[in-house]
Amino acid sequence: MNNEKIEKIINLAEKWNLDELEVEENGSRIRVVRHRDQPAVMPVSTGLASSAGQEALKPETKDVPHGLHAVRSPMVGIFLHPDQDAAAKTLLAGDHVSSGDVIGYVEAMKMRTELVSEVDGQVVEVLVTDKQSVEFNEPLFLVRPDIQQP
Repeated sequence: MNNEKIEKIINLAEKWNLDELEVEENGSRIRVVRHRDQPAVMPVSTGLASSAGQEALKPETKDVPHGLHAVRSPMVGIFLHPDQDAAAKTLLAGDHVSSGDVIGYVEAMKMRTELVSEVDGQVVEVLVTDKQSVEFNEPLFLVRPDIQQP
């Protein structure tokens, strides 16, 4: 489902004052649960349902090779590279990041959440492109952490 459809589902739940709404389309499911008048989007399944039943609730993620750190999406939304005039820059493989660096944003419902590096290290692989839809917990960057010197 794209963000426009997700917004429509959330708006429908608000319009009808529903506490919970679940929609399935083409094997993807979204569940909207409202608490204290604040909508929350919770991913339920990202793949097609198997013949034996529903897939696990955990979204499909790329395996992270041993020794690398995955910078993951904090939520469902659209990945955005940092603005060109901002202090942060678009990361490429080979770039160095420091813990606390803003390396991008995930936007949902016109609200941006900063994507912050949790480690110092070298970017090994960029797994996402600008304006790409991302899922909760999806790896976006692979970083080889700097080795701590004794």
